[in-house]
Amino acid sequence: VGAMPFDALERERQACTEASAENDPIRTGTLAKRVASRTISWQQRHVTLTATNLSISLEEGGDRRDRVDIMDITEVTSGEDFMRHEQLDRVSSDTKMKALRKNTLSQHSFRQILSNMGGGLNQPLDGVSVVSTASPKGHAGEIQTLEFTNSFRIFLEEFNRNYFFRADSAEECHAWIADILQAQEHRRE
Repeated sequence: VGAMPFDALERERQACTEASAENDPIRTGTLAKRVASRTISWQQRHVTLTATNLSISLEEGGDRRDRVDIMDITEVTSGEDFMRHEQLDRVSSDTKMKALRKNTLSQHSFRQILSNMGGGLNQPLDGVSVVSTASPKGHAGEIQTLEFTNSFRIFLEEFNRNYFFRADSAEECHAWIADILQAQEHRRE
């Protein structure tokens, strides 16, 4: 059997290098994953991001429990932003709330609408705003905000599936979001 030509060897080496790079971790760590069964809880999971997927296991080095292809991800957002929009959607579907979401109402007008509806704004609009749809004495919105602090949401539209992960800090959360978006961008190229 004769030797392989140099360019064939080079193509084979290149293919092996690219395949290896696709499996190299971009980011890895332990995050809390929101798990819904009979109850909803946050459970520690080891998460690994590569150029092609996000793998989830119960512990580092453990069997993979779930795998998300990077290109199946439709949306990546902070958990706080997602919950703020969900709460706004629940407050009212009238045209005044639709106008608010398009930033055409002032903060004063928004506060007045909420006051008339029996809800309240727990934080200023320019930060992470939480609209409480509970009674004015209730704290449901505040509790939900705390639950989603330092979290991010991955949405897979094709499967109508949400994944929520919570990091130890805002910086870590933003780093995960940025790395996932960058991995998607590289795959599109």
